Amino acid sequence: MKFKKESLLHLSVLAFIVLALVIIVSNNKKGTGIEFPVASPFYEGKAMTEEGANLKRELVKTDLKVGDLRLVDGGTFNVVYFIQNDNFQVEIKSSPYKDNKIKAEQWFLDKGFKGFDLCNLRISFVPSKEIVDKLDLSDEVFSMCPVNERRMEASSEAI
Repeated sequence: MKFKKESLLHLSVLAFIVLALVIIVSNNKKGTGIEFPVASPFYEGKAMTEEGANLKRELVKTDLKVGDLRLVDGGTFNVVYFIQNDNFQVEIKSSPYKDNKIKAEQWFLDKGFKGFDLCNLRISFVPSKEIVDKLDLSDEVFSMCPVNERRMEASSEAI
């Protein structure tokens, strides 16, 4: 049996669509599409508590599978949750950076997070373009969280 080139192309496209649908359906069976790992990939060995996982689930509750959720659009800081990457980015919008970072950290504490759960949230603090304060790696993570080797390696590779 001989196939025309167009037929083979159509079969290939159809196979790709079926594969994509299988992947989408299997992801939808997991619930919201947002998965919460028990242990952070940045802080191995320190599992998030069930209470922390529940707080996070409520905080980022959405039907979206991709994109981002703007949780705070404040005067001194913004908090955005990136759905697909499962991490938070806190932009400190004005100086003094460290004082405003403390305010942003307090926002997470006010939500009920405590202890090492804060490190498992995968929060990155970044300065806006207007910030000229001198910063180091510890300024990129929650104050109580260690600066891990992976972050240090990634930072030195970027230089």
